[in-house]
Amino acid sequence: MSELAILRMRKGLTQKVMAEKMGIHVATLSLIERKRLVPSDDHRRKIVAAYGIEEADFFEASGLAK
Repeated sequence: MSELAILRMRKGLTQKVMAEKMGIHVATLSLIERKRLVPSDDHRRKIVAAYGIEEADFFEASGLAK
């Protein structure tokens, strides 16, 4: 399970609710959480805002190099 998924679950949110909060499709969030899609800059900003994390923490949680 990815760190992003763990962060989301710690907030008590489903993928559907988090995707709605971010304004993206649930399938897109699923792909990002499973590291099958590298998020665009726009998605990255939405993730940082929705998860309440710093951008540096996003890169650590997602496993993506900045």
